[in-house]
Amino acid sequence: MPRTMSRLIPSMFATALLVALLASCGSDLLNLDQQWSLQTVRDTTLPYTVPNASHDIVINSAVASLHSDNTYSTKFTGTSDGSAGTVGTDVGEWSITSSVFTFHSTTLGRDYIAALVGNTFRGSVPGEIISSSDPFFDMVFSRGP
Repeated sequence: MPRTMSRLIPSMFATALLVALLASCGSDLLNLDQQWSLQTVRDTTLPYTVPNASHDIVINSAVASLHSDNTYSTKFTGTSDGSAGTVGTDVGEWSITSSVFTFHSTTLGRDYIAALVGNTFRGSVPGEIISSSDPFFDMVFSRGP
């Protein structure tokens, strides 16, 4: 077998394997135009009291909406100093490579990442989004309302 062909075969095999893996995940993986609900913050179920925040903030829920045009929006709801309402928002553009999301926040002007695992993604969300001086919060979102 020529040397060029011996290099091409592993590449073709890897491509075929990737296509098969994506196909086995079902069409939902390829159709990310959906909503993801916050399940935990730092492995704690909701409601979650935000430490080192500029106000007394409690997160009761959050929804991350990913759109097929590669834009996203995230809205955190709860209380701020006892008043119910929105306690954080973020918008921007998303991309995915393998199972890693990159969120480019136009709110903050920087990127952060999340790992897609089955029907959930675990992200390292900047504290600024929820008015905390902590640099990041580990958050788990799952598909659905």
